[in-house]
Amino acid sequence: TARAGKEGSGLLVLFPFESRFLSEIRGLHVASNHELSSSLSELAEEDCPEWMQQNYSKVNSGGNKLANSAQLAYLSFLGYYLGQVRRIQDGTKNDVVSLSAEFSQSIGLANVPSIPRKLITKMELEGIPGVVSEDD
Repeated sequence: TARAGKEGSGLLVLFPFESRFLSEIRGLHVASNHELSSSLSELAEEDCPEWMQQNYSKVNSGGNKLANSAQLAYLSFLGYYLGQVRRIQDGTKNDVVSLSAEFSQSIGLANVPSIPRKLITKMELEGIPGVVSEDD
């Protein structure tokens, strides 16, 4: 990325539903790379490098910094998109919970992280399928 007035470039990875937000980035040319997204979606677990498989194991073993970070990333994703639900075409809280579950899988979590009951109430997620309470 550019710093101190210099030019630069970056890679922006989006979920398909996030592509509509590109229209909000004014003055920047963002080129799509559909070849990359096709390659990534076809990548099988056994094709992943060893270091990546080891990190997936760490994420799911729990109780370590990587696992905690992944769980916090899930909660952050869920919280952010609950606030943006109106910007997702025909979006509902159910859709956001479902997308958040997909996100949790994409970062290597085998199961959707549990959420404290108090936070579920605050986010108004009671009774929504896919929400896992710490009390369950």
